[in-house]
Amino acid sequence: MHQIEENVTLEMKNVISYRGKIYQQQMINITKEMNEIAEKNGAKKIGPIVTSTYSVENNGLQTMMDVEIQFSLSKQIEVPSNYKFKPLFRISNAVCIRHCGNPALLQQSANKLMTYIKENKLTPITTGYNVTVQEQTSPDNANDMIIDMYVGVTDNIL
Repeated sequence: MHQIEENVTLEMKNVISYRGKIYQQQMINITKEMNEIAEKNGAKKIGPIVTSTYSVENNGLQTMMDVEIQFSLSKQIEVPSNYKFKPLFRISNAVCIRHCGNPALLQQSANKLMTYIKENKLTPITTGYNVTVQEQTSPDNANDMIIDMYVGVTDNIL
């Protein structure tokens, strides 16, 4: 059902990145803005969107998340001060699980990955990075989504 791979590398070049505390509803607008910045600079998005959640706060009304959103571009560009440009983004020696299906069930896959890491006495050194391999294109096809989740682990044996 869930195949977990070890010693996997996630690498992207010419990456535009946003990191900040936002409400979940803002993610779509930030992604659109990132695409607009790329287009204004003559670059195109290539490859999947990669997200990472560092923390989640719920005030009872809304959920605020500390997230990073990033994707590769066709070339290097200058970005506004609230964004970062990374010539190279790489996580080596990662453990990876593929989630196929409704993104509402993504936490189950994350839990399986973290259980695997614990049972195999691996030490995580990154947050989970979610790579959207196949996006949801309509409300009817949420079950067709594919998301790969990567967690970098140390190769040290302590």
